[in-house]
Amino acid sequence: MLGNRVRARVTRWLRAPLLAGAALLLLANANDGLQFDTLLRDFETIAFGVEFEQETDGRLHKWAAPIRFYLDIRAGQPELYRRLTAEHLAQLRELTGLDIGFVDDPATADVVMIFDRADTLVATAIHYAPSLADSVTLLRDALCFGRFSRNQAGEIISGLIGIPSDRAPSEGKLPHCIVEETTQLLGLPNDSDLVNPSIFNDRSVIDYLTEHDRVLVRLLYDRRLPPGMGREEAVEAARGILREQGF
Repeated sequence: MLGNRVRARVTRWLRAPLLAGAALLLLANANDGLQFDTLLRDFETIAFGVEFEQETDGRLHKWAAPIRFYLDIRAGQPELYRRLTAEHLAQLRELTGLDIGFVDDPATADVVMIFDRADTLVATAIHYAPSLADSVTLLRDALCFGRFSRNQAGEIISGLIGIPSDRAPSEGKLPHCIVEETTQLLGLPNDSDLVNPSIFNDRSVIDYLTEHDRVLVRLLYDRRLPPGMGREEAVEAARGILREQGF
């Protein structure tokens, strides 16, 4: 995801001993294979890191209001794109508790998601977000891209995603692009080779959110982590939440 990392816009779980033991056993089984230290490290890396050596204000960014998506499909297979996007947004809705839906008018959308041929995708994106004209090289070098804008409180207020309708399918990356960009647009903008297995790893061939990724999304949208929270405070709060959940 290119995301807000290009330029932030400020207009970027005891009733009784037996039940307690059973609950702990269930948690242990549910969290099997997920390590506390790794989850905490990866949350910090993905929530507070940035790509392309862009600047960050060191605060947590997330949505605090409903999100409405507009799909601008200019080439390819519209029904396939709509189905894949709708299926993934339904999962994000469940993980975050956010009200996420679609609109038919880009003027009423919070996020515009463009499917266009690679040779015209960047120009279409710039039509919606003229400031992207300053990042043409980065956009063209990326297979798919996204950006979000936030207000001064750290709340994400708008976003744009670009997916090449010809190149992404030909490289076997169409589902990956849809899952990665829409998930990162929630406020998990970074990618890292250290985060694995994960949709946040550009070297992966994963087309879905792993259990590791789902934990990170749920963690970000825990109410004890409000928009605008500083890095040190957020990491400490995340530590407590993960411990509470049995990791």
